[in-house]
Amino acid sequence: LGKLILGLFFAGISLKIGFSQTSGTKPNIIVILADDLGYGDVGFNRGSSFPSDRGVIPTPNLDALALNGIIFKNAHVAHPFCGPSRVAIMTGMMPHRIGAQYNLPNDITGTLGPPVDETYFPKLLQDAGYNTAAIGKWHLGFVENKYQPQDRGFDYFFGFLGGGKQYFESDYEDSWYNNPSQINEYRNPLRRNRDYVSRTEFSNTGDEDYLTDVLTDDAITYINTNAPSVDPFFMYLSYNAPHTPLQAPAAEIAQFKQDNPNFESLVKNSPYISESTPVTKLPEAERQAKIDEFTEKRIVYATMVANMDANIGRLVTALQTNGELDNTLIIFLSDNGGYTYSKGAVNYPLDALKGSVKEGGHKVPMFIHWPDQITSGTSYDHQISSLDLYPTLVDLAGGTVPADKTLDGVSFMDNVLAGANARPNDPLIIMRPQNGFHNGGMAKNQWKIVKTGGNGSWKLYNILNDPGETTDLRSTEQNAETIIQELMDDAVQIVGPFKSVKPQWYDNDGDGSGHPHSFLWNDGTLPAYDKLFENSTLLPDDQAYQIDIVGTTNATEGDTTGIFTVSLPNDVTAPEDISLTYTANGTATAGQDYTALSGNITISSGQNSATIQIVATEDNTDEGSESLQIQLNSTSFGSIGTASATIQILDMNSSANIQYTFDGADWEGWTAGGATNSNWGGSIQNGANGQLKLITNATKNVIIYPPGTVSNANAEPGTTAALSGAYKYMQFKIRNISSEITQMIIRASFGDAYSTVHTETIQQNDLNDVNDYTTYNIEIDNGNWNESGTTTKWSIAFRNGTPPSSMTVQTEPQLFIDNILISKSSTLSTSDYEVSKVIIYPNPVTEFLNINGVQHVEKVEIFNLLGMKLATFKSEVSIPVNNMDKGIYLAKITHGKTTSIRKFLKN
Repeated sequence: LGKLILGLFFAGISLKIGFSQTSGTKPNIIVILADDLGYGDVGFNRGSSFPSDRGVIPTPNLDALALNGIIFKNAHVAHPFCGPSRVAIMTGMMPHRIGAQYNLPNDITGTLGPPVDETYFPKLLQDAGYNTAAIGKWHLGFVENKYQPQDRGFDYFFGFLGGGKQYFESDYEDSWYNNPSQINEYRNPLRRNRDYVSRTEFSNTGDEDYLTDVLTDDAITYINTNAPSVDPFFMYLSYNAPHTPLQAPAAEIAQFKQDNPNFESLVKNSPYISESTPVTKLPEAERQAKIDEFTEKRIVYATMVANMDANIGRLVTALQTNGELDNTLIIFLSDNGGYTYSKGAVNYPLDALKGSVKEGGHKVPMFIHWPDQITSGTSYDHQISSLDLYPTLVDLAGGTVPADKTLDGVSFMDNVLAGANARPNDPLIIMRPQNGFHNGGMAKNQWKIVKTGGNGSWKLYNILNDPGETTDLRSTEQNAETIIQELMDDAVQIVGPFKSVKPQWYDNDGDGSGHPHSFLWNDGTLPAYDKLFENSTLLPDDQAYQIDIVGTTNATEGDTTGIFTVSLPNDVTAPEDISLTYTANGTATAGQDYTALSGNITISSGQNSATIQIVATEDNTDEGSESLQIQLNSTSFGSIGTASATIQILDMNSSANIQYTFDGADWEGWTAGGATNSNWGGSIQNGANGQLKLITNATKNVIIYPPGTVSNANAEPGTTAALSGAYKYMQFKIRNISSEITQMIIRASFGDAYSTVHTETIQQNDLNDVNDYTTYNIEIDNGNWNESGTTTKWSIAFRNGTPPSSMTVQTEPQLFIDNILISKSSTLSTSDYEVSKVIIYPNPVTEFLNINGVQHVEKVEIFNLLGMKLATFKSEVSIPVNNMDKGIYLAKITHGKTTSIRKFLKN
């Protein structure tokens, strides 16, 4: 595919893009970017079929440029929202590649921005000898020396760094000086270069300064200053108009109504307004007020567009006056589609609006004007993307693209001038993350496929004949399935390199007013590229190599049988045979053992799962809680990679996945103290959340022994053949709230005598923080330390570092222990003893939602899909949901320092 220039790895040699007749011609370049401009709101896009009752906005200056240039009839941006669209323009890359698919948060103190190692194209123009200026809206980061325009290739900046601005000075500058602590990017002064402009530079007396006028004034000043230079200039003129807030000078609104006397009545009586969903969903008595509101919004919006058009006329006059118009390439486009109805735009003949993957969200008005190269006006019907600006402008400037730069666009100028297709094999992909899924669109030449909704199916459109996407051709086009599959295959090639990239920020996340998207990315629900394009190879790496094991048991007293399902996640089928080896063993509280079992299992190509059935080899007649464990020793993924896993799952009688665990009141088999030394002792109690709580008295330390048959005062472990073998590693989580307990001693006996094999200094934790645990990882020095015979004993003692007989303490020291793991492995990580997958059941749920898979649930928070918190439960594993309305909810489960997000359906 020609859509990616991935690296251009030619032994580190930088290449110039293109070798054509316009390459290196070095014209002045002005990119004018409107904000949320409707597709039908410029004259050069309106044909004779445009319905006049939607409101015709005169744009004579834009039309004059377009009609004497080349009008792009099939131009698109890379994302249907402002910030990501601008990232794509500046980097020449889909914003998803670098985690920039959301708008930056509205906060002038924000520290986030696109990666600084990505080269913006103005830097390459600057290196090629251009004077460069950014005027207007930036929306690409606030931090000086990292993200500001002068850090990314611009010599000069005038405008605002955020994503929007009030249009009148009193709304932004005065509000700032009256309340300089506020952080709203819409309400702070304009900047020139690194600093805010002087408060006295603009006057708010009389006719108040209007933002679009102010930006144009500065652009004209820049042209007047730089036109005499022998060096060409590049200007990025990024208007805020007609983005909200919808504001225009009162005199201009009145003048617009006077100049367009039928505009208001036509819009107010238009079926487009009166039959729109926002109106018809209201009670009859409220509809006229909403129609009047939308009509007024349309008038103000139209005035804003007319004002922008007039200002562009002033800019062209400045170029003419300076003799620079002929040698200046002007590129005009919008950053995304118009926001209809409540925000005033009209996207006719396109469907949908800003934010949509349908044409109304990302197909934009666009033209180029360059008298030196374009002598008569024409139109261009082939697809063009805003991603193409980067290579095209660098090519024209004679610049050099870094050899390791990734580009998703193509250099188009010579093909456009010749009327040839600049990107015949380069599809355009549009993706927008939603709550748990991605909406997507793929377009190449005349074909476009669209998929919306988590369970939606692809629709096929001929967007050259049907730009409004009114007719789905999937059932009527003879080659529909082939076209759809080819476009999805293209998508796999495009998305594959960034399938595991997560967003670097979220614009308004989970505070009750925005979308709780971070939840959905953190729990593996998003990105869901594999679901969108129906290909499991697009699973993120951390999901693609994950094996889920769900264990069930029909264990009864005297018999333990387990049936385990080993499956790939998200109902993905294996691309080839996946071979697994396993070991399994059953144990019983009373100490009777089972023979370890092992074997091999294969998830066959095209299948999602396989099952393993384990049956105990001898009965256990003692009462107690039997458990059955299964461990995947390794997983082989063949040509798609290899991975190893150490996963243990107990049956439904236990929620742990470790060999020795403290959980609730299950302390049977653990002993405190020993009669052979009266100074060593204490008591064992249940701590909060099921931890083991050790208490000493004024003269004693605490010693604990592992579970097993206690045959004498030294608590000798029982024989456990299934667990035989040398143990090398121990792991503890300890909360010590006593300054007197300073040392942990691990002892083992070989024969009749104990010997110390390890000592460890114990850290004192925060008395007030019940979650403040320290994890100790201890490698046992003696490899013979085991519990395979009756002559071997081991213990863990806690003391103050002095002989027990000399201890004097004023209080009862307390120690809480959680998650003890004894392992034969010499290497161990935290993930080896924490369950990787929280299980909630039943799902769908009617009355109680149960949580399994972790030892200690500290908190469960319930959210709706809008991110509003509905309830919080402390340390509960059975959550009452009977009073909740039917629908889909999110459960945020906090366990230890880990948080898991699970979706559930309430019936």
